[in-house]
Amino acid sequence: MAGIAGQRPPVRNRWRIEPLEENTRTLADHYRQRIAQRRQHRRGTADELLAKAFTNKKPRASAPRASTFLREVRQILISATERELGADRYSVQQHLRVMIARCMHHGLYLRGNRRDALRNARWILSRLTRLYASIESPTLTL
Repeated sequence: MAGIAGQRPPVRNRWRIEPLEENTRTLADHYRQRIAQRRQHRRGTADELLAKAFTNKKPRASAPRASTFLREVRQILISATERELGADRYSVQQHLRVMIARCMHHGLYLRGNRRDALRNARWILSRLTRLYASIESPTLTL
């Protein structure tokens, strides 16, 4: 304090942006809202990526559902993503679970052949794992 004694304060206005007397929101409410916003962003990202690889219109009578296909190749996807990214198995499993749930929700089907679908699914799972890993535990500024 002795170092700044006698100096003029850098901010001198007393204008209040959000007076505390009018703010009835708790800190828990604030965190819930922030986490919900991030969850919505993640779902939107997953949906965009899945829409690029799969289709919601059945391209042919024998086209399997995307969710069924993802369950069939589950171990291949998990092992490949885990090895490629060095991510922990549990996280990769959870991201794949989200992919399967979103495919079921949107009623997606395979587009093209199984080899291309497997390559696309690996790409999507890797991308989602990288994205989620960077914001896995919310860092919320106070």
